[in-house]
Amino acid sequence: MTKKMEKGLDLLSRAMIEDTLGEQRYEYSKTYFAIWCADGIFAETGRGLADIFGLLGWHDQVYLVQGNKGSAPWAVEGVEHVIWILVGVTHMPSDWSTPRLYFLYQMEQLCSPRISKDYVKVAMGALSIW
Repeated sequence: MTKKMEKGLDLLSRAMIEDTLGEQRYEYSKTYFAIWCADGIFAETGRGLADIFGLLGWHDQVYLVQGNKGSAPWAVEGVEHVIWILVGVTHMPSDWSTPRLYFLYQMEQLCSPRISKDYVKVAMGALSIW
């Protein structure tokens, strides 16, 4: 692992394990990520992200979730501790809430008509935009 990768992973893990009071909420080794892909179009990007996490040693702590039908996958009990990476937010149903902790993976060009007020609201709530 390169120094740059180590620094990025360290920043990522610190952002995830500290709450607003600065107290550690999760142990570094128990942090789980779920990559949500709106549909098959975005699944290839999601698989690529999962592969990168695997190369960083997080292969057993990353899950791929695909689909935008029914209820939001983060709205079920027991996943409050999961950090989500949202891929394809422009295809997320408007009646879905956002996860408690999430990164937004930016897929749209900034001049796209798909960048709506709802999209901006989701982006503003993200821990970071990648």
